[in-house]
Amino acid sequence: MSIPIKKSRRFCILWTILLTSLLHVRAIPALDMGVGARSAAMGNSFVAVADDVNCTYWNPAGLGTLEGKEITLMYSPLYAMSEMFYLDNPGMSQQFVSYAHPITRYGTAGISITRYNFGDILWTSADATIRGPLSVSQTILTLCHGVRLTPGVAFGAGVKRASFKLGEVGNSSWTLDIGGLINLGDKSTFGFCFRNVNEASTAATGTEENTILTSTASAGLAYRLSPGVRVALGLNNRIVNFGFEYWEANALAIRFGLQEDLFNPKEMPILSSGIGIRYNLWQLDYAYIYHRELSDVHYVSFTMEIKPIREIIQTF
Repeated sequence: MSIPIKKSRRFCILWTILLTSLLHVRAIPALDMGVGARSAAMGNSFVAVADDVNCTYWNPAGLGTLEGKEITLMYSPLYAMSEMFYLDNPGMSQQFVSYAHPITRYGTAGISITRYNFGDILWTSADATIRGPLSVSQTILTLCHGVRLTPGVAFGAGVKRASFKLGEVGNSSWTLDIGGLINLGDKSTFGFCFRNVNEASTAATGTEENTILTSTASAGLAYRLSPGVRVALGLNNRIVNFGFEYWEANALAIRFGLQEDLFNPKEMPILSSGIGIRYNLWQLDYAYIYHRELSDVHYVSFTMEIKPIREIIQTF
C-alpha cells in the first residue's frame, strides 16, 4: 500500500525536524530546569502535549489550542544545598506563574514569569577576607502568542527577557521561542519548539561571556491510547524524554516519566512520577523527580480556569 505523495512529504518534513535536533548535542544547562508539576512528572516530554497554560514555557503553539483563560502557579524548593559551605543561605527555589488569555479571532496571548533563587554566596576579597553574602537570582519574563493556522496546525512564538543578578550587579538579555503543533490524526500530535533561538547572555561590556539560556531544539510525539491514557516521547537536544499519564474519571491522574542522555548511556536516567487532582475549574499537581547526582526534587502546581465570579462560586 503506497502513501500519497502529499502525506509522504509531510511526514518526511516532520521527521526531519525531529532528527535535526540530534545535531544540536550540547547538554541542557542547569539554569533551564523546566516548569510545571504535570510536565515534570511526565519526564518533561511536553513539547507535543502542550495543552495547558504551561505551554508558555514548553511550546507557545499550544496557546493556539486553548479555548479559555487559564492561570497556573508553581513552586519547587529544588535541590538541598545545605552541605555547600560557600552558601550562607543555601535555600534554592524555583517559582513559576503563567496566564493565558484568548483573543477573539486572534488566537491566545500568554505571559509567564520564571524565577530562580540560588541563595546567598559568601563573597571574599583577594586576601580571603569575608565581605558578606551576595544574593544570586535569575528572572525570566515571557510574552507569547499562539494561533491555529488550520484546524490541525497551530503556531506560536514568544519573546523573553532574561535577567541575572549577583548582589547589586546584574544584566539582562532578550531571546526568542518558536514552536508548532500538528495533528497527525484524532489521537496523535507532533510538536516542535526552538527555544532561546539566540542565546541570552548577561555579560557586561568588556567581560567574559556568561550565557544563562542556551538555545535548544526539541521535538516530540504525543499519542492517546484511550480518552484517559496518553504517552509522550520527546527529544530535547541530546536528551530523550518519555512520559505517561492516566486519568481516572477525569478527576485523578497518575503520571510517570524518564529522561535519558543519548550521549552518556552509562549514567542512570532521571526518573519522575506524580499525581494530579482535578475538580471542576481547579487542578492540583505534584511531581517527584529522582536525580542521579543531586538530591531529589519536588514540584507543586495549582492551575485554574478563569471564569466569571458566578461560575466560580458554583463550583464550591
